[in-house]
Amino acid sequence: MLKRNMAILIMLFLGLASVCGCDDGDSDSKSSPATAELHYDGDPVPASGDGGIPGQTNEYLVYFNAAELQAYVGWEITQVRICYCESSFNPPTHDFTVNIYGKGTTTTPGTLLFNQAYTLTKGWNTITLSAPLVIGSDTEIWAGYATSIGSCWPASTDDNAYEDNKNWIRETAPTPGVYGEWTYHNLNIRIIVQE
Repeated sequence: MLKRNMAILIMLFLGLASVCGCDDGDSDSKSSPATAELHYDGDPVPASGDGGIPGQTNEYLVYFNAAELQAYVGWEITQVRICYCESSFNPPTHDFTVNIYGKGTTTTPGTLLFNQAYTLTKGWNTITLSAPLVIGSDTEIWAGYATSIGSCWPASTDDNAYEDNKNWIRETAPTPGVYGEWTYHNLNIRIIVQE
């Protein structure tokens, strides 16, 4: 009887150990890396875009300074998220060139770090970088895209008050211009960073 009770107690103990999350130390499970989505914008507003100027191509960028990226030093930029404006004036797909620049000045991006052409569909699109970009202690990032605005209104924005010195625009064709602050709303451009 004593042996039987002892066997029952051992089985109960082992059962409780597994229920309580104890393991034998041989677990191979790996936690997934931490990620964060960095942005200034709110939800897209379908009727709030930019475009409709025949023959013109614009570049739209958001700027993250070194202080804003300090919490992510050592992390990698792995993706960019862009919303192609869902306006009824726009075709279902549109061509964009995704650009990421490094440190420049507070009003002009620096060296081009990533450049790739994509055809995007209306709504949010996630672009995975072919080679992640490591965030250093003095990294600054300008991320966004260039696109033709002649026949549609591709640049998607929220309906919030714009963040100072964070949203930028530049005409790239037919006549290249200088960068100017976008002061209407916040552009729907985001970067994904991973630890």
